[in-house]
Amino acid sequence: MLLAQTSPDFSGKWIVDFDRSEGRTADGKTFGMRTLGESFTAAQTADALTLVYESEMGRTVTYRLDGVETKTSVPDPRGRMVPIVYRASWSGSILTIVGQWTTDGSQSGRSFLRL
Repeated sequence: MLLAQTSPDFSGKWIVDFDRSEGRTADGKTFGMRTLGESFTAAQTADALTLVYESEMGRTVTYRLDGVETKTSVPDPRGRMVPIVYRASWSGSILTIVGQWTTDGSQSGRSFLRL
């Protein structure tokens, strides 16, 4: 008998584990994730995952879960808004969200979030 595999539901309040969380620039340098805040709330439907970050910057991002790009802007450490494009995809029960950005034409990077 085969059972259909379902994707996990990440809805709820989450606490960031800073010891296991880091960002990485295109040239491999790491940076802290504290700008996201110490916690966030997730709301998930079949089509989207919305994260509400509880930080001074207090932003909300909705990721489409069907592989279609999500375009938004995020503040950099200096407070400038940087356009970023996200794409989420499932591999079994693992959700990977990849973001790609370029700041004023001089720096670019990619971010990976695996849940």
